[in-house]
Amino acid sequence: MFAGPIFSREALTTPRRLRHFLIRSGYVAGLFVLMYTAGQATFGWQQVRSLGDVAHFGGLIFQMFSLLQLTLVLFFGMLFTAGNIAQEKDRQTLILLLMTDLRRREMVLGKLLASLLLPLVLVATSVPVLCVTLLLGGVSPDQVAWSIGVCTAATFASGAWGGLVAFWKEKTFQTLAICVLGLVLFLGTIEAVVALAGASSAVGGVVGLLNPYRASRRDRSGRSACWPCR
Repeated sequence: MFAGPIFSREALTTPRRLRHFLIRSGYVAGLFVLMYTAGQATFGWQQVRSLGDVAHFGGLIFQMFSLLQLTLVLFFGMLFTAGNIAQEKDRQTLILLLMTDLRRREMVLGKLLASLLLPLVLVATSVPVLCVTLLLGGVSPDQVAWSIGVCTAATFASGAWGGLVAFWKEKTFQTLAICVLGLVLFLGTIEAVVALAGASSAVGGVVGLLNPYRASRRDRSGRSACWPCR
């Protein structure tokens, strides 16, 4: 396998654990609870008669789900990867892995994909929930696919950053602190460049796509997506 035996073992053993099952189920249940709470805050106990109100509510729910999920996978992907590798260093088991016949690619990609297994599974389990918003209206299938793609790309990018810092630093606290600080500085630098160049300029548009929060608000054609659709 391309990722090596480390990921193969995690992919076979992790989904069987009760904790993993409870996290998946709890995440989906939490999204539905959020949907119910937003519905009560928007409509209350009133009977909704206008299709436009339902479509507007569907777009609002989709926006909430997308931003919440993007924030979770962005930080959890980074922290899970950094924490997993830092834990291997604390246990002195990373040295044992270096003594095996594993290639560098298998070790790095194996630890990365094994650490990102849970965040990626959460993104996959959220697809049916996001598709529910299609039934309400106000959201297009392209927007759902784009949101899932941005979340997946952000998970890999943040996980790669966390893995880089974890292999570099020795102390767990230093690793986590540099990971969070680097992510915040990265997003802040992008926003500063966009503010100086202008969001409507070519440079600002290209650089702005490096910010996953800006990229999540764009459809596949690269134009800014409007939530809800009109």
